[in-house]
Amino acid sequence: MQAEKIVEIKGTKSGLAILIDQGALFDVVLNQLDKKLADSNNFFSGAEVDIYVGDRILSSEERKLLKDLVERKYTLYIREFINKQGPIEEKAGEIKSSQRSIARIERNNMNPLKKPRTLAHLVDPILKHEEDTLFLRRTIRSGQTIEYPGNIVILGDVNPGSYLIAGGDIIVLGRLRGVAHAGAQGSENAVVIALQLNPSQLRIAQYIGRSPDNEIQDIQRAEKAYVKDGEVVIESIL
Repeated sequence: MQAEKIVEIKGTKSGLAILIDQGALFDVVLNQLDKKLADSNNFFSGAEVDIYVGDRILSSEERKLLKDLVERKYTLYIREFINKQGPIEEKAGEIKSSQRSIARIERNNMNPLKKPRTLAHLVDPILKHEEDTLFLRRTIRSGQTIEYPGNIVILGDVNPGSYLIAGGDIIVLGRLRGVAHAGAQGSENAVVIALQLNPSQLRIAQYIGRSPDNEIQDIQRAEKAYVKDGEVVIESIL
């Protein structure tokens, strides 16, 4: 089997997914995953990830080794190990992290009817491309570049001097002050949405828009940028 097929990393609607070939030796899986994460140059740092193992039976020691590699070495957060029957439950006596326990309690107590209106409006535009979406829960700092062929969703701020380049939409649940290029593969239907939209440069497909240098940017409402009649248009969405 080709090495790149032993471990695959893909974006999903809820974060990242690591797909592990069920027939490969565990040591080989661990080495290939280590190599792929190292080659990503911390691109995925801070993201939440589910690990899919097919029919593979993971021992508690193997789960521990995967957690040490993914969480401690590369600072991702493993939500669940999943096989073909569904999430793999921790056995009695095994230690769970307090972070995971709290996260599960919060999810169980959430009422879907009380979903914040703000988040619903921001996330709806990308649902049609949900399988091609990269979610990152962190601040994008100056000098960092996030590039993805699908949609990009950032749960945090995008600071000046940083770059977001997406083949699809860009949604920032925070302040967008860096460079944003949506529809980088030529899609004029792409949109850029942020809770505070103040990019140093905004681009959708081949169209470029930029805020006037003398304009005071203190807007505190969510806005959407899109292409209309050959121009980048920005409007409030809340």
